[in-house]
Amino acid sequence: MLRLIIAIILTLLQPGLGQFVNGQRLKGIFFFVLAALGIILKYTVSPLPVILLYIVALADVLFVYIRIMKGKQSAPSGGRSIAEVVISVVLAALALFIVEEITIKLSSSIGMSRDEELAIQQETEKYLTQKYGKEFTVDNVKYVWQIGEYRMQGKPKENGSLKFFIKKEKGGQTIEDQYFYEYMTVQSREEIKPFIEKMYPKSVSWSSTVTIDEDVEKIFSREMPDYVQLRQKTNGYYQNIRIFLIKDIRANKLDEELNNLFQLVSYLKNQRIRAGLDIQYFDESLLDQGVQTVTLDNHAKYQDQLQGMLELEDVFFSKIESPQDLKRYLKTY
Repeated sequence: MLRLIIAIILTLLQPGLGQFVNGQRLKGIFFFVLAALGIILKYTVSPLPVILLYIVALADVLFVYIRIMKGKQSAPSGGRSIAEVVISVVLAALALFIVEEITIKLSSSIGMSRDEELAIQQETEKYLTQKYGKEFTVDNVKYVWQIGEYRMQGKPKENGSLKFFIKKEKGGQTIEDQYFYEYMTVQSREEIKPFIEKMYPKSVSWSSTVTIDEDVEKIFSREMPDYVQLRQKTNGYYQNIRIFLIKDIRANKLDEELNNLFQLVSYLKNQRIRAGLDIQYFDESLLDQGVQTVTLDNHAKYQDQLQGMLELEDVFFSKIESPQDLKRYLKTY
């Protein structure tokens, strides 16, 4: 049974490794070759062949294991067979990593010459300058030939750290960019950062993103007001604030947190910020396990340590007149 478990685990890591565990070297090499072809197909045609390869490899591992158990096939043994498996794992990982890296680079340039890349880059830079009245740099141009679309990255020359996504359909005239949204999002973070970090000085991870109505972008993209000015001119935006805390909110600590939340809601009301709050509280036992922060990327991993949650939209802000009014919105587990 241990052999089967090891073979299955290694097959899930890479088709062909399970065959080496069962002593089938040639078949293992054959699956490696198919895996390399699968990687190429994944980035150029479809990931379906890779999925099918995993299914076939797992089925073969199980079939051979049954034959070994019935005595119809001999099983490899000794230090040499173990060494073969270890070497195979290392070589397969290295070879397939190289194949994948090369495939990614080649697939991004399929159907696009260097001259075409430069033309798209220059066209997009000119478009952004005309739209926003400032100069931009466009790079990392890739052509996704499966859907006939150019994708690239832009950044204003005055602020190279503000990067945003751009796309253009091949043969089309429309260029779509995310600069206006990223510009407002960055400013929303800078505005609220001192407040959040003062309120939660440790064991906190947070994010703020701004979505803006398409019509609002068209009206204000040339003027480019800052985020405060935009809020004064229109309601066609919405700010989403997510906070992940490792913090005890049970018993006598609940009132303290209600006061914090009331300060945050009051701040958003006073600044007339249309925003939604999503705050999740995780048990402080995570700190004892060496976890310093829970983030957007890993929060699902710690759901069993979730202690409470607050979800609040701006339409309810007017009903919040005291810390105790927030009790109805803060769920504890």
